[in-house]
Amino acid sequence: MTLRNWYLVILCMLNFFVAAQAEVSLGKSVGTLPAVKTSEGKSVDWSSYESKVMIFEWLNPDCPFVKRHYEEKTFQQLVGSLDESKVQWIGVNSTHYMSPEATEQWRQEQGVSWPIIVDQDGKFGRFFGAKTTPHIFVVAQDGSLLYQGAIDDDPYGKLQPLNRKSNLAFLLSFAEQKETFKPFETQPYGCSVKYAD
Repeated sequence: MTLRNWYLVILCMLNFFVAAQAEVSLGKSVGTLPAVKTSEGKSVDWSSYESKVMIFEWLNPDCPFVKRHYEEKTFQQLVGSLDESKVQWIGVNSTHYMSPEATEQWRQEQGVSWPIIVDQDGKFGRFFGAKTTPHIFVVAQDGSLLYQGAIDDDPYGKLQPLNRKSNLAFLLSFAEQKETFKPFETQPYGCSVKYAD
């Protein structure tokens, strides 16, 4: 077996381990979310988001996939198109070596207006079973997990942004019209989440 194949096997095993730790399931209530703080040092009050759809975006500023999306303004434009009274976007940085100060500096450099949770111990990431950066999780107003997976269908950025299929486009109509929606998932892509262990 080649070195590359060994690497793929190990990566798959790590992803399986992370997934096995997840405490949330598609279509089911996520329950009580763990206590966390943002890069600004503020405790997140989950009760303030109870009437909103919550979108969690796992990120790592050092990840090439994340860098590309932020350079292309993928998330900035998507967040700008959402109704803030009905949808809350929340970044999550589970990169074990990145301090709150470093995350906050990056947030400001990117002009990010939404909060970013600092999850250096990885508890929040493992609660959801986050595998990659980026990795998206969508929680409905009733607390159920609506979606988990990739942001779009173009892992390597080969397509022009307008030609990509956004896996979150449904949110605009769902959040605004409160349509009945069947939960679904896709295969996330990106760098592996850099958990502490």
